[in-house]
Amino acid sequence: GHTGVDPKADPDGDGLSNLQEYKRHSDPTSPLNWGVPNKWTHGDIEEWGGSDGSDGSASYSNGVFKVSSAGNNNIWGRNDNFHYLYQPIGTNGEIVARILGIEGTNAGAEAGVMMRETLASDARNVMLLMTPSNGMAFQWREAVHSGTEQNFQPTNPATPCWLKLVRNNEWLGGYVSADGTNWTLFDWETIKGLAPQVFVGLAVTAYNTEGPGGTSTAHFDQVNVGPADPAKVLNPVVGDG
Repeated sequence: GHTGVDPKADPDGDGLSNLQEYKRHSDPTSPLNWGVPNKWTHGDIEEWGGSDGSDGSASYSNGVFKVSSAGNNNIWGRNDNFHYLYQPIGTNGEIVARILGIEGTNAGAEAGVMMRETLASDARNVMLLMTPSNGMAFQWREAVHSGTEQNFQPTNPATPCWLKLVRNNEWLGGYVSADGTNWTLFDWETIKGLAPQVFVGLAVTAYNTEGPGGTSTAHFDQVNVGPADPAKVLNPVVGDG
């Protein structure tokens, strides 16, 4: 051991504690670009168990999450293929994230905040997303292995842009803000019988229809997962959502 060193501290801000870096034989004062904070998990959500080319990655450094996805994949239809950085929440909760930008080889690449009942590719879910240049949408799958529906807006707000997804039991809503204080409800959906625990996080898909070579990457900061105020959910007020 190292005398006087806090094993839980993260002096370089890369999401890995001193103890984790010691076990990896890495320098705790030099940021690693592949670590994510302990409460987060990430992986590919795939319809075909790894053969669809949606290999992705996630990393964290100095308050910024970087999430990437590659290949011919999409979050649409009856099954989704994308990279997901996530953690569980209960029947009441929200995720807030500021998206700094999204870069991709296809204008239809998607990045945003998601709530997902399971990690299966055909799971029920909602997502508030942005694209590099094709606009913004709130979309949902109401039943397992059913089609995906969408409320689409053809223009993106300027980035950086704040996104928020809120869950209050079966009610799920997506909010947008330019400053993280004044929120506008973009859309909402009710999913009956939603499981007590769902997975909330940051999702990115490349939507590279030309093959597995293309990669899309999004950067997020100001990411926070916590409880939502039920009084503000069903009667949202701009600036108080």
